Amino acid sequence: MNLYKYTWLSIFAIALGAPQAQARPMPLDWNFRAPSLSDPTSISPKTEGDIVYDSTNNVFKGWNGTQFVTFGGGAAPQWNYTSQTANYSATVNDYVIASGASFTITLPDASMPGVAGQTIGIQHGGTSLTQLYTLDTYMGTQTIGGVASGSYVLYTNGETLTIISDGHNWQILSHKTDTGWVAYTPTLGAGFGTTTPPTNVSYFYKRVGDSVMVRGTHTDGTATAAVGSFTLPGNFNLDNSKISITSNTTSGPGGAVGDWTSSGVTGASGRIVTAYGTSTSVVYIAGIYGQSTPLTPVSSVTGQLAANGTVISVNFTVPVLGWQP
Repeated sequence: MNLYKYTWLSIFAIALGAPQAQARPMPLDWNFRAPSLSDPTSISPKTEGDIVYDSTNNVFKGWNGTQFVTFGGGAAPQWNYTSQTANYSATVNDYVIASGASFTITLPDASMPGVAGQTIGIQHGGTSLTQLYTLDTYMGTQTIGGVASGSYVLYTNGETLTIISDGHNWQILSHKTDTGWVAYTPTLGAGFGTTTPPTNVSYFYKRVGDSVMVRGTHTDGTATAAVGSFTLPGNFNLDNSKISITSNTTSGPGGAVGDWTSSGVTGASGRIVTAYGTSTSVVYIAGIYGQSTPLTPVSSVTGQLAANGTVISVNFTVPVLGWQP
C-alpha cells in the first residue's frame, strides 16, 4: 500500500468528494494510511500522525499517539431517534426522547474501539417535575462532563443534552436547560393566613441553567404572627454549595435571593432570603428595607407586612440541588 502525505485542505477535499487531482502531496507529518476502513483500530502498527477514513461512521480520524480522534470530513452522522419510557441502554448516535415515569439511561463504554468521537443525544420529554431521567455510565466508572455516573439527571421538560466520547469518558457538547414560564402553586407559610387562607394565588417558575426563577402574587388571608414563606417548585432543594449563608435558621440573617413588595403599607418591601438551617426547600420574607433586621425572616404581621386582603408580590432566583448548568 502506498502512503501519502496530504495537507488538511486536501483531506477535506477528499471528504467532500472533490477530484483527487486537487489533493497535492506535501511533506507533512500526517500520514494517510488507507482510503477506507470499517475498523480503524485494526491498523498495526499505528504511528502518531496516521490518518484513516472510518467508513462505518463516515468520518476521518487521526492517531494522536494514544487513540484515534475525529477531526471532521465525511458525511454527518445520522441520529437514531428513539422514544423510551423505561430503563434503556443507549448506543452511539442515539437520540433518546425520554418520557413517562423516572428511569435510567445507561451509556455505552466510552473507551470501546470506534466509540471515541461518537455522540449521543438525550431529551427530557416528560411533563412533570417528578419525571427524572438519570444517566449511568459503563460499569459506573466513567463520567459525564466530569459528573459521576448516576449523578447527571435530566429534570425539566425540554432539557436536552448532547455528549461525545473522548475515548475515556463522555464530554458535553451542548446542554439546553432553559424553560418558559410554568405555573405552579407554592405552599405559603402560615404568616399569610390559615383561618382564612390566601386567595388569588398566581405563581410561575422558569429554569435558567442550574437555578430556578420564581415570580408571583397572592392576596393574604387572615395573617398570623408567623414567618411568611414559599416552597420551591417540585419541592426541590437549594444547592447549599452555591448560596452564601448555609447555617442560619429563621432567627438569623440569611442570604438574599430576591425581593418582596406588599400593598399593605406604603414602602413595605424587602428581601427574600434563605434559612438553610431551618429548611432546604423554602425561602422566606425578611424585614422591611431600612429596618434593623433586613436579612432576617420575620413574622408576616411585623410592620403590617401582611393583613387580610393585602397583596404580596415576590420574585427570587435560587440554585437547585442536582440541576446542571
